[in-house]
Amino acid sequence: MEKSRAIRVLSPEVVNKISAGEVVERPASVVKELVENALDAGAGRIEIQVEEGGRRLVRIVDDGCGMGAGDLELVFAAHATSKLGAVEDLEQIATLGFRGEALASIGAVSQASILSRTAQAEQGYAVHNRGGEIVPPRAAGAAPGTEVAIRNLFFNTPARAKFLRTVRTELGHIEDLVTRFCLAFPEVGFRLVHDGCEVLQTPPGEDRRTRLESLYGRELSAALIPVSAAAPGARLEGFLAGPAVTRSHARDMLFFLNGRHIRDRILLRVVRDAYRDVLHHGRYPVVFLFMDVDPSAVDVNVHPTKAEVRWRDPKLLHMLVAPALRRALVQADLAQPVETGEHAERVRGAVESYLGGAGAGYEYGRRYGQGHGHVGEGQAELTQAGAPRVFQVHDSYLVCEVPDGIAIVDQHALHERVQYDRILRKLTEGGVVAQRLLVAEEMEVSASDLGLLEEGADLLRRCGFEWSVFGERSIALEATPAAVVREQAPDVLRDLLGLLRARGGNTGEIDGRTLFHEVAGTMACKAAVRFGDRLNREEAQALLEESGALERAFVCPHGRPTVLHLSFAELEKRFGRR
Repeated sequence: MEKSRAIRVLSPEVVNKISAGEVVERPASVVKELVENALDAGAGRIEIQVEEGGRRLVRIVDDGCGMGAGDLELVFAAHATSKLGAVEDLEQIATLGFRGEALASIGAVSQASILSRTAQAEQGYAVHNRGGEIVPPRAAGAAPGTEVAIRNLFFNTPARAKFLRTVRTELGHIEDLVTRFCLAFPEVGFRLVHDGCEVLQTPPGEDRRTRLESLYGRELSAALIPVSAAAPGARLEGFLAGPAVTRSHARDMLFFLNGRHIRDRILLRVVRDAYRDVLHHGRYPVVFLFMDVDPSAVDVNVHPTKAEVRWRDPKLLHMLVAPALRRALVQADLAQPVETGEHAERVRGAVESYLGGAGAGYEYGRRYGQGHGHVGEGQAELTQAGAPRVFQVHDSYLVCEVPDGIAIVDQHALHERVQYDRILRKLTEGGVVAQRLLVAEEMEVSASDLGLLEEGADLLRRCGFEWSVFGERSIALEATPAAVVREQAPDVLRDLLGLLRARGGNTGEIDGRTLFHEVAGTMACKAAVRFGDRLNREEAQALLEESGALERAFVCPHGRPTVLHLSFAELEKRFGRR
């Protein structure tokens, strides 16, 4: 057995590189730390310049308070910070950056320089750090504020550089990060430039809805419902979309706490519970929530990148957030409860309207099933030679006569199953049928989406999508899946990109069959008829006939039932006849 080595103190160089492994995962990590410092310095405008997705250069320029020569002497020192002074300060953290090892860690794995000047000083100072070798501050001309330039990230740790993704993917991570900063601080102006081309720009002093519109587009902004609530020591503001606007991923469920973007399982569960009765299974809502709480009520020092927090009283979220979300949904008439009497009248009206619209090929009778009594005067049944009688209820369910009772069919779930099996078969055999568009449709995408389009091109073309890049943030859709109506094709493509993003964007290392199942489920959900879609008799009959050839037509791709069967024995029992 090998003898254990003696304990020794690590050198500062090794310590900084270990810290860099925790803090600096990719270029976006550098942007995060530096922008947080700029915001803590009171900047009103922040410009982020990157080259080659941040590999070659990340430069942050701000108009904040700046630093003098004394601060620059310590700026790259480990555990040096202006934001903490005593242990008690850890209980009242009110700044974004506070740990004190970020710049030391970044400097240990890059060629870094800082140029800064305070508003009161006549000149600025510059300091340089090349992989831990620091050149002391020297006088230099500078505008008030700070400019930090990080060049050749991981130049002295090539093993870390190998884990970086494509330029578009790394830029996508940076764009997503800057977008979150834009949402959290609408009073600050941001500008993101990549390889000399402007990717994103927002002016300072915007209100939050205007900022949302500039980042996500007018269509989504118009669909958002405001939400607000207050409690002692806590305040909630934000926006949410109704169940008509959903995603296949949780990427557009964004939570901010005291200006910091966070991931929180409790908040996620509270939001999902609020939408539980109005959202289709497997879909995620669009939610932007901004909370301000007393800093002593939350511990933000539990994660190396400060992405997660610990609540001192988690009940605050259930008391503040949950009622506010439910109230917003109800006030928008999206989750209004329907009284039993009103519901019965709506169902009766829907049935009579459907039966009254039947035409040639159907006959009206007064007998309900062979060997069973008669229906009353004025009631109608819909029959066709050789086919079971069927009618649609509330534009959502099909009620069918079967030999030993009745069957109630969920039209969306059943059609989703039909589409799922068809799409999965096509994917397995070689690809979904595509339809060429006479006029290409322009579609806005983010930089991260462009990276995913590039990495998942083979799969997406197999799904029936063809496109060409059209500018820095848009593509031209040239072909879409034949099973999906043109208007829904962009949403389907976004959902597929969400799947790729959830899997890290790399389809080469994933079992193809497993991925095909997920892709088929996503496409089938969009291609299927919806609740509230009125079906004519031919459409209803065709759906039932096509589903009869499926082996698993009794469940949808998500495992929910498509058909409920009520036997005559069960009906007689419930009506007290036996």
